[in-house]
Amino acid sequence: MKKDKIYNKFLVLFMWGKAKKLKQVGCKIVYFNKQLEKHIMNWSKIKAKKIYSFIKKDYTAGLTKTTCPFCLFYYYLCSLDCFYGQILGNCCSFDDNSTWKQIVAFYTMSRISNSIKEDFSKEFYENLIEKIEKKLKIS
Repeated sequence: MKKDKIYNKFLVLFMWGKAKKLKQVGCKIVYFNKQLEKHIMNWSKIKAKKIYSFIKKDYTAGLTKTTCPFCLFYYYLCSLDCFYGQILGNCCSFDDNSTWKQIVAFYTMSRISNSIKEDFSKEFYENLIEKIEKKLKIS
């Protein structure tokens, strides 16, 4: 991996970390894939670093716009241009098949799982960020 793509790689690992957590709680919905990974790796290093910086300082519990690199890339505007939306369904659409709506439905219907905010707590994000930074030697 090129050093100049380290923040892109952080964002990729961040998304894979959230996808792994969803699997751990029994959610079988595809949250992230190789196509989305490749797209993030093609972002400019400047844009990736800005998104990394924002996630690091302003994340909130849950699966929110503050923890989604794609939402941050599009400045929180649900857009037809959003690559995540093109691949896995636009979060703000009326389509019930969007990944976001499927995850919300999973948490609504699941009686064995915690809430989204419990599974994706600030502590979860702190640990995930710290783990990825250590792996990538980001200080």
